[in-house]
Amino acid sequence: MPAGTIETYWEDGHWMNRIKGQNKVISSCGSRAVAIELGKRVAKLHGVRHVIRKQGENPGPTYESIPE
Repeated sequence: MPAGTIETYWEDGHWMNRIKGQNKVISSCGSRAVAIELGKRVAKLHGVRHVIRKQGENPGPTYESIPE
């Protein structure tokens, strides 16, 4: 499935996960913590990086999680 980085981001009142650069949503969550955990698990499962974006106008990455 994912060939690239998993991205957790805020959009339209929900925390989402997607493959960076694609529009297809992997998951949509009401909770930031749940979205981060799901994104982390998908990234680890596929051996790719996980980037968590800030909520707001300038959503730069807050941190990256690299699978072990």
